[in-house]
Amino acid sequence: MKSNYISKINKHPLIKGTLLLTGAGIINRILGFVYRIFVSRYMGSEGMGLFQLVMPISAISICLCVSGIKTIISKLVAEYHAKNDMRTSHSLMTASLSYTLFLSIFISVIIYAAAPFISTKILGDLQCIKLIKILSFFIPLSCVHILFEAYFIGTSDTKICAVSGLVEQIAKMAFVFSLCKVWLAKGMVLKPEIMTAGLIAGETVSILYSVAMIKRIKRHHEKSVLKIMHTELKKLLTLSLPLTASRMLMSIFQSVEIVLIPIMLRANGYSNAEALSMLGVLTGMALPIILFPASLISSYATMLLPKISTYAADKNKEEMSYIINSTVRFCLILGVFCLFGFLLYGANIGAVLFSSPLVAPYIKTLAFLCPFMYISITFGSILNGLCLTRSYLIHSIISLSIRITGVIFFLKIYGIQSYLAALLLSELTLSLLHFIKIKSVTKVNIPLGSYIIETVFAALISFGCSYLVYDIVKKATGLNFVSLVTGGGIAGVIYFFLLTIRKECSDKHNN
Repeated sequence: MKSNYISKINKHPLIKGTLLLTGAGIINRILGFVYRIFVSRYMGSEGMGLFQLVMPISAISICLCVSGIKTIISKLVAEYHAKNDMRTSHSLMTASLSYTLFLSIFISVIIYAAAPFISTKILGDLQCIKLIKILSFFIPLSCVHILFEAYFIGTSDTKICAVSGLVEQIAKMAFVFSLCKVWLAKGMVLKPEIMTAGLIAGETVSILYSVAMIKRIKRHHEKSVLKIMHTELKKLLTLSLPLTASRMLMSIFQSVEIVLIPIMLRANGYSNAEALSMLGVLTGMALPIILFPASLISSYATMLLPKISTYAADKNKEEMSYIINSTVRFCLILGVFCLFGFLLYGANIGAVLFSSPLVAPYIKTLAFLCPFMYISITFGSILNGLCLTRSYLIHSIISLSIRITGVIFFLKIYGIQSYLAALLLSELTLSLLHFIKIKSVTKVNIPLGSYIIETVFAALISFGCSYLVYDIVKKATGLNFVSLVTGGGIAGVIYFFLLTIRKECSDKHNN
């Protein structure tokens, strides 16, 4: 039975590819989390804040160069490979690489030269000059890596794509850890420039691996043709323009939000160091903890999109209803569990992972994001599967506008808690807008109230029992980590047991 199941997976490239990318993505998240914990402990929250402050520059640049064309490359390469037209496929890849390299290097040169202006006039911090200059070398490398990933997804070589991401993460960690060891041995202070250099090291090794894989699978007759390259590049740019424009708009909104946070905190009376420290704690420590369980949701959302597209094309309302209801229930189960877990154990999690008491209040406030954030991720995938990309973009812009409004008008008056409130309101708005649109288009009946009541009731019982066990273990061992693992494990077992019993009773009642 087991061998038949594995055989079916191997024969189905979509399932196999999704599982490979999902597994690699989860491992990548875990490695990234370990990496973030390490650097935050030695670099401090101010260093993390400085690093987070310059990242929007690379995000906007990379978005401009490859955000639209990567999707189109995967689509076109898949089509050409289905027709066994390898020459056009490689001509497309060569043309896109040439175009992207030219554009990304051009942008990088401008960023390098304008580093003093960007640091003083836009970011408002002279410490960013060296960081921006180092970051400018990362942009072309990242763009090339993204194109290789798009190509391998198009050829269904998802194993290469998955390994490439892991190679990049491991190389980055090895470089930074080695450099930190040398610097600490010499008594030198660790700076965020190390993290930025680590990005370059990771992307370089990943590109070398991708090039080696392309050379390994490439055949002799697959030489690029200049005329085909010109035609394919024109097609690529025409098709990718709407995608690039929409993603650029999103990237600009997100970047403005990050840049404004320390500026408005300084307007509130905080020093530059305090403002950067708050940004570092929020975006470099607290948010990654909240977003960590979202790796499961993101993987689920990736698998969800093609399913929704298929059911929509077949007009299969019954399956559509089942999968949407299952999605809402799954997101609420995970979201409510994380909400109670972070509320109850947030302070302990912050102390164990980052050895910082500053993280606790952020985690406890951000805990309320979990159900709404997880739902909005999967609902976004459903909207895209239904070809409602315009609605998805409008909803996202409204959500980001709420956050930016909170930063501009309330952060400088009421402090960081007002921004966290705006963040919560924006995610609530986004999930509601997605929910209303999906319900109006699909006409699916979603018993949301019933799902909320059953998950909250199960969470109250499970975490009530969990805290009693946690308290006993903490008094007996005095070890925070052991107490957390034991308490969290007990909560998980009771929570999912109660919900399983509830689901079986519900199914029997319906039958």
